[in-house]
Amino acid sequence: MLNEGKSFFDFRPGMHLSDVMNVFMPVYKGQESEHIMASHAERMKMSQCFIQTAKKVEANPDFKNQLRPYESAMTCVTCHNPHVSVKATNNDVFNNACKKCHNQTDHNSSECSEKIEKRNVVGDNCVSCHMLKNSTIDIPHVSVTDHFIRKPVPKNEVQKIKEFTRLACINNPNVSDLTKGIAFLNYLKSLIITKLGSIQQRNTSRIIL
Repeated sequence: MLNEGKSFFDFRPGMHLSDVMNVFMPVYKGQESEHIMASHAERMKMSQCFIQTAKKVEANPDFKNQLRPYESAMTCVTCHNPHVSVKATNNDVFNNACKKCHNQTDHNSSECSEKIEKRNVVGDNCVSCHMLKNSTIDIPHVSVTDHFIRKPVPKNEVQKIKEFTRLACINNPNVSDLTKGIAFLNYLKSLIITKLGSIQQRNTSRIIL
């Protein structure tokens, strides 16, 4: 959602995105495995890998004065080189990023607890187990890597009641209550439009039949 008096063309490299806009995403309980296509950053920020490393750097008293405050925390460039295609990136690049924290030598870290026999089946590839490929709820017939890094949960354990919990601003932790209210009204409006469109489509189908 654009800030008052701002347009998409006001953003410049080096600016905080929240200077121009606030990005909101709906959060549902029991729907952790469902996501939209463009949700990589939001999904990563749900991961304990991001949460715990961010807490460490934010605990530094000089945090706000640093040029690159999150350099030692988990960010997109921890795993991705913006100048190299993902298709041209070897799996070892991603696995080594995981093993920087999850290893046998660091007693404060947690190494993979899966049996080595099962790990060897997938080439001991962290991503294949902890970042599954899912379909998206907004674009059909696609498969993308879910960036919510977590232990896999059996499907029979996730069949819970799905309920809306909140509308989260993923790029600005200090967003105002007024902005939250406007964002909620916009989200409600989009749900109503989607619902009306679905009803109209069903009625049209009945007429054709």
